[in-house]
Amino acid sequence: MKSLTAIVSVDDDWAIGFDNKLLFHESKDLAHFRALTTGNVIIYGSKTLQTFPNKKPLPMRTNIIFSHDKDFKIDGAIVVHSMEKFWDVKRRLEMQEPEREFFVVGGESIYNLFMPFLDECIVTRFFTRANHKNRYFLNLENPQDAPDWKMIYASELKPCTAPELEGIDFDFAIYKKEREEEK
Repeated sequence: MKSLTAIVSVDDDWAIGFDNKLLFHESKDLAHFRALTTGNVIIYGSKTLQTFPNKKPLPMRTNIIFSHDKDFKIDGAIVVHSMEKFWDVKRRLEMQEPEREFFVVGGESIYNLFMPFLDECIVTRFFTRANHKNRYFLNLENPQDAPDWKMIYASELKPCTAPELEGIDFDFAIYKKEREEEK
């Protein structure tokens, strides 16, 4: 079975959002997300869908949306209501197009749901503390919270280009989960 990778952007406290909105809108980060996910499968919750342009599934990707609402349906996406249904859909998609990658893209509850199944996290780290935040990702750098996670790559620092983020740097980091058999 293909691995699962999370894509997330965080501040210094590993916060990811405030009131169902991203903390940072940086064009280089959004382009990175687009490059990684186009042609692949993205997995997210129905609240995250509300943050997308026109509240529609993202084009040029297979969108899998988790929803508690059994009647929720939307064109351009596969809606699942349980992990059991998700695994069934994932197996079917893997058989149809085995080269596609699977990315968990939020929000907080979906990241938490998938954390035991993730093999890798691609993290955009903004080196600042957001003023307003109420959604978080697991701090992969804290050995007490995430003992099995290790950073294996960090890009060079990049300056933010968005005017509201002037003076803030960010990078792209990759964290891998060490499985028991690898230790």
